[in-house]
Amino acid sequence: MLRIKDICIDLDGTVTCGQIFRYEKEADNSYTIILSDRVINIKKDKNDLVVTSNKEEDLENVIRNYFDLNRSYDEMDKEILKSDNTLENIVKSCAGYKIINQSNFECAISYILSANNGVPQIRNSLNLISEKYGEKIIFNGKEYYLFPNEEKLKNVSIEDYRNLKTGFRDKYLYEFVQKVNNKEFDLKKINDINSVDALDYLMSNKGIGEKVASCILLFSYCRLDVFPIDTWVKKFMKEKYNIEGVNNIRKFTEDRNWDQFHSPANLAKSIVIEAAELLECFQWSDEEYDLQHVKEELADVLVYSQNLLDKLELDADEIINMKMSQNEAKYPVDKAKGSAAKYDQL
Repeated sequence: MLRIKDICIDLDGTVTCGQIFRYEKEADNSYTIILSDRVINIKKDKNDLVVTSNKEEDLENVIRNYFDLNRSYDEMDKEILKSDNTLENIVKSCAGYKIINQSNFECAISYILSANNGVPQIRNSLNLISEKYGEKIIFNGKEYYLFPNEEKLKNVSIEDYRNLKTGFRDKYLYEFVQKVNNKEFDLKKINDINSVDALDYLMSNKGIGEKVASCILLFSYCRLDVFPIDTWVKKFMKEKYNIEGVNNIRKFTEDRNWDQFHSPANLAKSIVIEAAELLECFQWSDEEYDLQHVKEELADVLVYSQNLLDKLELDADEIINMKMSQNEAKYPVDKAKGSAAKYDQL
């Protein structure tokens, strides 16, 4: 057993805030977490961290690195508040949160899986991949599986990934693993380049957009100059900094208590109805139309689309990037350029 004394960490917040996916909360409020080469159980005992593991070798250094315990977060908080005191309540509410430093490869796979996916589904897919291809560990009388490295996934096919509940991400996982194995993409190279170049380098892989690339850099390379932005961050920023547009749509709905009518089905129907009204603007001519009327009907389509995004907790940029990646695969430039043919007829 390892005891690390006088550590300021909010263990619950750090583990459960969405950085990692493969953990279990135990009856004694401890956490069992699967790291790259071992399984640990960790809990708070007053101001101390108490850790046990199936592998005791170098355990304190592993824990300090994984939970970023050697960094002064108080100093970072002071610097943040110097430039923007709007964030004071957020900084206070997140006191003790640490940025976890995960395995590069597992983190990349985890966040490729995260695109338009919920935490339970991500965790399930990661566990299925680990159970199928990872090393079994017996710890505290239970079976756990380490996440496999790229070599162990070398011969896994797109269909194999699909059978492990990865959804449309199957081909992205396959292509990424193949590139890593074939030395076409080097995760270690990221250590030697700045964060802007690292983002571009990661985004050269299909299935990795800016948010996913940012998460990989922050949660496995400890790049603190990178800021992942998802739908919740955007919503907070729009509300906190009084950004109009989407904020106006949400306020309009809230003031009238109309959210109760905004089922996904009702919103989808409304989008189609408003799209039909937009089309009506061009009913008799492709060139002679009332631009103001077009603006109004197009705005209605966008408003209902934003309402549906909110209802389904989706981010517009994220799903557009996801769809464009699919379109890139369906319509390669060398075949589709200048052609109006459908992808299966190119």
